[in-house]
Amino acid sequence: MVRSAYSLLQGTMSIERLVLQAKALGYTSVALTDRLTMSGIPEFITFCVKEGLHPIIGVELDFLCEDTLCPLICLAINHDGYHWLIRHSSIQNTLKTPLSTQDLIKGKEGVHFILPSVNPYFESDFMKPDSQDLSRKINTLNAQLPFLWIGITKQESAFYQKTNGWIKAIFAQSKYRCAVKFSLDKI
Repeated sequence: MVRSAYSLLQGTMSIERLVLQAKALGYTSVALTDRLTMSGIPEFITFCVKEGLHPIIGVELDFLCEDTLCPLICLAINHDGYHWLIRHSSIQNTLKTPLSTQDLIKGKEGVHFILPSVNPYFESDFMKPDSQDLSRKINTLNAQLPFLWIGITKQESAFYQKTNGWIKAIFAQSKYRCAVKFSLDKI
């Protein structure tokens, strides 16, 4: 997740600094996924173009997953996806209505959806001695939303090594086409 100072109380980096940092790290593109807002997008695009980086337009929205509110990274992949992001960002800021499974199905042609593996829906399963409940949840999500990506962290602590290993193993054994596509640290 890449948050700027536009994510109030959750991000402190200016848009310019974020873009310059991505360029310094050798990235050719960078995504902005501020929490519930797209206010920084015009500035973000301007700085990306100035620095020769490809801007990826995104936003972090709330997704209701089996009665659990989870953060969901939404990245526009075309013009329709951009409009979908604007619409649902506005809905969440005015009506406080989280995304539903149906919302994701309607937006799947224009938006990539990434559920971070560290989220309230999976959290309790990470504390268990095995991955059976986590496997059930991931398989249920894949059955309903085969286009949903699960983003894993590159954190190297023992806890994350264990949980990332579980998630990768579950997808390796899954009959669904969805897989762990990439790390959120690489977006």
